Amino acid sequence: MNKPKLLNTSKPALFFTMITALSACSSDDNGTLASGRGGTANSQFSLDITDAPVDNADEVWVEFTGISINLSTNDENTNLQEFTFNSPKRFNLLELQGNKVQNLLSDKIIPSGSYNWIRLAVNAEQDNTLDSYIKLKDGSEHELYIPGGSQTGLKLNSSFELMTNAKFNYTIDFDLRKSIVLTGSNKYILRPTLRLINNAESTTITGSVDASLLSTISAGCTDDDPVTGNAVYLYENNNVTPNDINNSTKNLINSSLVVLNSSGNYEYTLGFIPQGDYTISFTCQSDIDNPETNDDINFTGTSNISVTAGQVKNFNFNN
Repeated sequence: MNKPKLLNTSKPALFFTMITALSACSSDDNGTLASGRGGTANSQFSLDITDAPVDNADEVWVEFTGISINLSTNDENTNLQEFTFNSPKRFNLLELQGNKVQNLLSDKIIPSGSYNWIRLAVNAEQDNTLDSYIKLKDGSEHELYIPGGSQTGLKLNSSFELMTNAKFNYTIDFDLRKSIVLTGSNKYILRPTLRLINNAESTTITGSVDASLLSTISAGCTDDDPVTGNAVYLYENNNVTPNDINNSTKNLINSSLVVLNSSGNYEYTLGFIPQGDYTISFTCQSDIDNPETNDDINFTGTSNISVTAGQVKNFNFNN
């Protein structure tokens, strides 16, 4: 499928700037789990991507060209693992909500040890090419760009440990609600907020929302449309006072839009939640929650909740 373009222009693919020498550069060869170059012990690593939603868009497309993973070691010849895709992987992130994912790396063999960051290479520059772009609800399409472009990519500073001769599955949660910023010049910046989750240590929170709590002006919502502005917010730790995105950057871990299912019930799903204690709350004003401003958002049904890895947690918001 051909990419849509604003102008008949072309641009080079976005590549990683090499910070250190490479120890792995691969797209298809997964190697051997038992040992690597020079007898180095290895691990098997898979990486998916999922999304926390944004309200005012119908589509958010991001085109990935590769991934680099940095191993914490003093050996400059073995600390950067790089994987450049044979062809770009382009996803509509709004299709990846709840437990839905798209694969970025599958069963790659890399050295065991402690890693301290992951960088996603993305085609997202101001070049009049819609490789990464946002489609708003009014049908208009706008480029997404990363300040710094190929020098920056999408970097996730998150440490994780890969044990020898073991298989690991991780997921990157791409929080679009915090990541897309509209500038004063009417340009959309991709300023990513990313979380790295070990799938084996995570779970899912799901439930329903009583229809009486949904978007009605009489109930304090922004409009009378029951399919807009409704979201569940999840905060780290118990007894958190829920707040808007701008004031909750330190403990707002995830959010989910409330959607109407085939049975006529309004439901939500928060996927890839690490085991622990949280505060959960519902708002019907998420469509006016701007990550760049302090917004007076009303919440209801605020409760403490605890989750255990591998066990799905159900929580319903009742009137």
